[in-house]
Formats: sequence, C-alpha cells, structure tokens
Amino acid sequence: MLPSPSMLSRRTRISRTLVGLGLLLCAASPAAAQIYDSGTVITAPGAGFLGADVSQLENIPLLNLTVFGHNANQGAGFSITDDFTVCGTWAFTDLEFFVYQTNGVGPTIDGVYVRIWDLPPTDTNADTVWPAAGGAFSANLWGGSVDVLHAYRTTFAGVLATTREIHAIKVPAVGALPTGTYWIEVQFTGNTALSGPWVPPISTLGCGKTGNAMQNNAGTYSNLLTGGTYGVGLPFRVYGWVLGGSTASASIYGVGANGLNGVGAWVLGDAAVPVRTPILGSCYPLRLENGVLGQIPHVVLGTQGCGLPIPCGATLLVCPPDLVFTMPAFDAAFESQLCVPIPHGSWLCGACVYLQAFWLDPSLGCGLGHSDGLQLCLGN
Repeated sequence: MLPSPSMLSRRTRISRTLVGLGLLLCAASPAAAQIYDSGTVITAPGAGFLGADVSQLENIPLLNLTVFGHNANQGAGFSITDDFTVCGTWAFTDLEFFVYQTNGVGPTIDGVYVRIWDLPPTDTNADTVWPAAGGAFSANLWGGSVDVLHAYRTTFAGVLATTREIHAIKVPAVGALPTGTYWIEVQFTGNTALSGPWVPPISTLGCGKTGNAMQNNAGTYSNLLTGGTYGVGLPFRVYGWVLGGSTASASIYGVGANGLNGVGAWVLGDAAVPVRTPILGSCYPLRLENGVLGQIPHVVLGTQGCGLPIPCGATLLVCPPDLVFTMPAFDAAFESQLCVPIPHGSWLCGACVYLQAFWLDPSLGCGLGHSDGLQLCLGN
C-alpha cells in the first residue's frame, strides 16, 4: 500500500516536490517572474542625492530608531535569517537581497551564501532543505553581476548622504518548496577594506516593527532589533513560478461618511509602495485619513463585507463584526496609523478580512463618523 500524504514527513514531501518540479524548471518557457517580496527598504523615492531613492532610518520621535543596517559579514561569522510562508508550490530560479558597505562606491560585494531551513534555526530539530540537508550554506552564488539599486540608507535629516549606497544583489538559485513556513539565511563577502557587508532592514515610515529576523553570530542567534525594542525584517525577493498559491491584496469597498474633514478613508499606499499588501509574516500599516483631531478610531473587523444601513445615516460595512480594536488618536493632519503584525502560517493563505473604522465627529448625525471598508486578503 502506498503511503498517504499525511504519512509522509515534511522533509520527504519537500524532496518529492524538488524532484517533480525539476521537470517544470527545465520545461518552463516564460521568463521567471517575481513571486515574493518580503518588504521594501525604500521610504522616499527620488528624495536623495541627484534624485536617488532613499531608505530612511526613522531616528526621530516617536520611534527613535537606531540601526542603519545589520552585519551579515561571512568573514566575521555573521548572517541574517528570517521566516517566510509559501502559499502553493514555488519553483524558484533566483533570489535577490539588499546590502551595502559603508563608504563603498559602486558594487563591492563578491560573495553571496544562502541556506533555507524547515524550522527556525534555533530549533534543535531544524534542518536545511536548500541547497541540501545537513545545515551547510550554498556555494558562492555570486555571478559577477549586480542590479544597482540607485538608493541610499540615510537619516531623516541627512537624506542627501551617500555613504551607504544600497545594492540589490540578484543571484541564481534553483529549487522548489511546497506549501509551508521556512527560514532563509544569507551572508555576504565584500571589500575587506570597508565595513560590513550590512543589510538594511525592511522599512515602513511610522512602523517600528517590520518583522522578526534574527542575526547569527558564530552559531548564536539573537533577534534583530532597532530602537532597542522593535523587531525588523530581512528584505528579499524570490523569482520563479508558482503552482496554486494565494496572492496578497488590499482594496477599498463602500463609501465612508463625508465628515468635518472629508470622507473617512483608508490609505492603501504611498510613493514608495503605491498599494501595500498584507504579506504573511509582515507588519501591515493601517492608515486612516480625514478624521477629527484627537478622536480615537474604533475599528471593527470581520470575515464578511456588507452594506447595512444603521441609525444616524451610517452604513455598516462589516457583517458581523467579530473583533473591535482601537487605533491612535487622529493627529494634526487628521490621520491615524497603526502597524498590525500578520502571523505566518500556510493555513492563512487566501484568508480575507474586512475592516471599518468609527469615531466621534460632531458634524455628522449622532456625531458618528465612519470610514469606507478595507478588504485585506492574506498571501504572498
């Protein structure tokens, strides 16, 4: 009798996926596409020296972040690791990472080494599933080419600084992963006359926490923190093909009330990322505009959207509300932002939630302001 899928270990299923998708990798004719992006490092497109993009360290109140980048120098025994969730099945061909060396001019990286774990590397049962079992890093994936990301890591006050030029390093890496949660770990070599290599963290203005990456220092793993308390994420991208899977998305539905300062509305993105999507394992920046100074938005969340008239001329857009939480009070720009952590877990692939905010607004019936609806679907 053949064993059922439930009888197979996860590592056996990964091995079979690698074998099966080898045929896909050989036969696929379309060019590989970007299938995963853990999060951006860019916070201010075009704001830097000669119009370069900028990744700002938010070293101002209220966050007071402190770390430009994290050491991933192979020669000093450092590497960076972070978790990610696969929805569907990935056949990947290339990996892309972001890195700089202080005072480096042009590409200075000459080595990229990667391994992927089936469990957190701090778990005694963890083992690598790529490039192979046994825990070893890959051979040097560096191929002599680099995509120069025309961006700099700076402070808020020093956006024209050029001492930390960020490069996007895209390297060939062929493999496959079935649905599940994994940990990717990377380290670099570069110009030994310069410090680093350093990895800039995922950066979103207004969000201190952007992930839960760890740094490996000669075999000892510790959480990557900035500002003393905020965990950060490793920015990386994956290229290839996906079988099945669920794509993260964010969209607006319904219409909020036209109150004292305009229609209460969710903001989906900014100049750096026009539409931010709720990627599994990321922190999603809920941003609400056109509220009333000092009033606190109360957000209802549920698993269904609707359009139900309620007293005072309002419309309920979440039916039924399963959870209520609050966001910070509206500021002088009539905006409120809250960064919401999204857990990892393949069981969440494709799950959708619906949100609507309510607050006090004396210009409206019963003094009740409300936003339009926000639909968030979780995935890659």
